[in-house]
Amino acid sequence: MEEKDLSDLLVDDVFTEFVVEPTVVRSGEGINKAIDAMIANPVTRKVYIIDEDGRLVGMIRTETLLRLVGYRLGVREEGAVSLLKFFRDALKDDINEVMEDAIGIRRDMPMTDALSLMINHHLNDLAVVDEDDRLVGELSSLELFIRVRELFP
Repeated sequence: MEEKDLSDLLVDDVFTEFVVEPTVVRSGEGINKAIDAMIANPVTRKVYIIDEDGRLVGMIRTETLLRLVGYRLGVREEGAVSLLKFFRDALKDDINEVMEDAIGIRRDMPMTDALSLMINHHLNDLAVVDEDDRLVGELSSLELFIRVRELFP
């Protein structure tokens, strides 16, 4: 492959260098399935939620799973806000109850646009989807780091 300048890179040029397969579970599954999927694929920090047709419907971050584990183990901050969060989240078992919206990007998107989305939305990774919003991969920030480390001699 011919080496491209960073400003010429597309998502398609790099998105499979680190994360080969995104971590996925089907909509409506239990949180235990999300934890199992994350354990099975420790390269990623998200579990993507897909529908029966493989379309992206949401995501769960590692941070969310850790918070839920903490609630179940009684590890939480003191105070009224923490108590409300505990009652809101502690007894949830369905991933649809704790998932958040996922940003799906296309393979032909410029990497600089993907980087902008990562920065503006405080994300380490982005879901890569096809024209029908079916999940086809994950763009990891580590894949971007591989290409830009020469910016920091």
